[in-house]
Amino acid sequence: MANAALNLVSLDFNSVKNNLISFLSSQEAFKDYNFSGSNINVLLDLLAYNTNLNAFYLNMMASEMFLDSAQLRASVVSRAKELNYTPRSFKSSRALVNIQFPQANLSVLEIPAGTQFSGKNANGSFTFSSNNSVFSYPSGGYFTVNNYVIYEGTTINDSFVVDYGIEGQQFILSNLNIDTDTLSVAVLENNGANTIQYNQATSLFGLNDTSPAFFVQAIADTSYEIVFGDGLFGRKPINGASVIVKYIVTHGSKGNGVEQFTLSDSIGNTVLITDITTVSKSLNGADQESIESVRYKSPRYFATQQRAVSSDDYSSLIISKFGGQIDDVVIYGGQDLEPKQYGRVVVCVKPTNSVIAPDYLKEDVENYLLDYIALPNRIIVTDPEYYYIDVDSTVQYNRNTTTKSALDIKNYIVSRILQYSKDHIEKFGNDF
Repeated sequence: MANAALNLVSLDFNSVKNNLISFLSSQEAFKDYNFSGSNINVLLDLLAYNTNLNAFYLNMMASEMFLDSAQLRASVVSRAKELNYTPRSFKSSRALVNIQFPQANLSVLEIPAGTQFSGKNANGSFTFSSNNSVFSYPSGGYFTVNNYVIYEGTTINDSFVVDYGIEGQQFILSNLNIDTDTLSVAVLENNGANTIQYNQATSLFGLNDTSPAFFVQAIADTSYEIVFGDGLFGRKPINGASVIVKYIVTHGSKGNGVEQFTLSDSIGNTVLITDITTVSKSLNGADQESIESVRYKSPRYFATQQRAVSSDDYSSLIISKFGGQIDDVVIYGGQDLEPKQYGRVVVCVKPTNSVIAPDYLKEDVENYLLDYIALPNRIIVTDPEYYYIDVDSTVQYNRNTTTKSALDIKNYIVSRILQYSKDHIEKFGNDF
């Protein structure tokens, strides 16, 4: 039979102690005992403290088990992993430049991958590097390379040795500020006799025991690790193989807005650079995804089930991949266009750091979606139309109740107006 003296509702220190006193007072042996004026009071404090501590610990532990209530990044990342969601890493800012060199007795000029450039913005000086090698042939006495993409950051190599004698071996990348989009993984087997280039995969679909695929997953301290196949879904590197991982370490959004660049490395023995023209200043750098963003996006990404059918599917896929570069996106059908284009899907993107998304970002969005749709050539990536609101306001204040100047108050009000616009107006579907 239940004891009416037991109270299991309140678990704070004072409530637990009072409940213990009430329980003991209901016992015949302690009926007339003075609990507050004797040594048993110390024992009651100890019991109440221990009970309160255990209750707090169990409550916190239970909270970390669920995506909605978890507070630690490690817990949120672990819950998101169950939904096949990888939190977005830092994203390197990208710029487009045209480069011109004098011919200088060369028949062909190579700009190797990793060539470094430098530039400045309000946040300081930054290093940019190329991700691919390009070859240029002389024309009119010059070597010219147009629309050359450079990435903010430094190229880093991590190396590992596959050892299946280590239980649960992990290939954890050594830097925190990596851009996972720039990952390149090569596996050297048989003392380097065989070099196999592995490709990043996001699902098991289409993989077999010979597919050279690797997966990227986040771990507790904002790091990332490389995971290889198990020999059934994805090729399993042989024991003793060397793994070489190359990637860019970046400053994220701090590298945005660089407009002028200089060459930091020498190219060729006698080649001197004459001109670098900026086609597009550095844009689309982003910081690592926040806990709240992971909490919001991971269940919606899971709902897409690795396919693009509904508008929500397209939106979730794009935001999960390009969040930080794309502030918002809206999807609608070609039947809403004039003239109508039935069967087409229109993707309207609003970039984070500019008004119009650069062409390379649009191409990245289109190419990314091709893996999730049934029919090719049905995606149209377009730009939004903007309406600008001119705020004309008169502000009255009492100068006797503040130490701030009129300029300080003006700047504060303007910043609050801009923040309100960013939070409540500058999204598709929001009303003013």
